[in-house]
Amino acid sequence: MVLIPVYIDFTFRRLSHTGLLCLCIVASYYCLQLLVQRKAVLNYLLLGLIVGVGLLSKYNYVFFLLSFTLVAIWDKELRSVVLNLKILLTISLAFLLVAPHAYWLLGPNEFKSFLESSVQEKIGVEEVATGFSVMPLLIYLKGILSLCFPVLVLFLAGYALKFIKFNKQKLHWFSKIFFTQLLVLGLFFFIFQSQKRETKWLLPMFLPFIILLLESIELKKGRKLVSVGFYLFYAVIFIQIIRTPVEKLMHISSSVHFGFDPIAYKLKENYNIYQWVLPNVTYAGNVRSLYPEKTIHSADDYSLPVSDVKLKKVISVSINTSKEKNRMVVDSIIGFGKEKENLYFFID
Repeated sequence: MVLIPVYIDFTFRRLSHTGLLCLCIVASYYCLQLLVQRKAVLNYLLLGLIVGVGLLSKYNYVFFLLSFTLVAIWDKELRSVVLNLKILLTISLAFLLVAPHAYWLLGPNEFKSFLESSVQEKIGVEEVATGFSVMPLLIYLKGILSLCFPVLVLFLAGYALKFIKFNKQKLHWFSKIFFTQLLVLGLFFFIFQSQKRETKWLLPMFLPFIILLLESIELKKGRKLVSVGFYLFYAVIFIQIIRTPVEKLMHISSSVHFGFDPIAYKLKENYNIYQWVLPNVTYAGNVRSLYPEKTIHSADDYSLPVSDVKLKKVISVSINTSKEKNRMVVDSIIGFGKEKENLYFFID
């Protein structure tokens, strides 16, 4: 599915990509451990597959590659993995997987400019004042705290109740990557003066390092951490299952509680003879799921301006933009969804 990105892009695309990136990064560390133990051709090919899929799932995977490369310079075990000629198999396979996407991005259609503007919007570059500020570092540290706060509270409570104790661990390649990853992401936030961050951006980068915390903990009374982990795992799944109805009963706002029926109904009833252009693939995918017989276009489809599709008699939906040149607002939905977005309908 990752080789056809739009397939998982249709609904809740960010969560789809984030989940896939989590899998790829965890698999990358597992594969590195296999290579440290045994430098087999199959393991190098497996790493190439994981790297290729990881880069296609989300560009954030580059942060892992950068941290791994930096640690490999001064760590003996990882350096032996990288300096082995079989690493060419990894590079070749990853290149074959990523090359078509790289051509699409950097080719003659200049989709790179769309990517640059998208990245600038996501990290809030346009909000940066003149000069450098330490605020991005504080934003980054706040994100790290938000990410690990529940786990820290749990283990600190266990330590205070003398249920667990902490052990000193040796500095190995995995822990070295952890500290390097912290530094690399911190430098990114500072150098690019990022004013925005979301916990889901950091989750894939640091999810594997929960192992380091578990390594440093010893349960008292002889209980095995593995058995406790299983109960915790099942508890998390159960909480996720009951989360949506509980949020509904307690009137806690969540995107899950808001469907796209109002948009689809308005378009179907009043503008069915028009071609529909939704603001992004999340909107387009959800509306398409309600009316599968209708061809839906997405405004953030970078290939749309240069495609052979001729759009005539178009109704476009825009988020929080009521004024556009040479376009007339014909309808609106005010306060849509969890974010209370204002949607405006334009006829081109």
